[in-house]
Amino acid sequence: MDQPSPLQSPSEAVQKEDKNLATLIHAGGILFGFLPALIVFLLKKEEASP
Repeated sequence: MDQPSPLQSPSEAVQKEDKNLATLIHAGGILFGFLPALIVFLLKKEEASP
């Protein structure tokens, strides 16, 4: 992940990353159905677990 700029808080950087990921999921959904969303869900589920 890129380092946030001094004018950008860490939470804004995370929100930007989430927005980009959501865009890719929607675009991938057009081409591949539910598979991109399933893959991202499985990857993010592991990141969110304590």
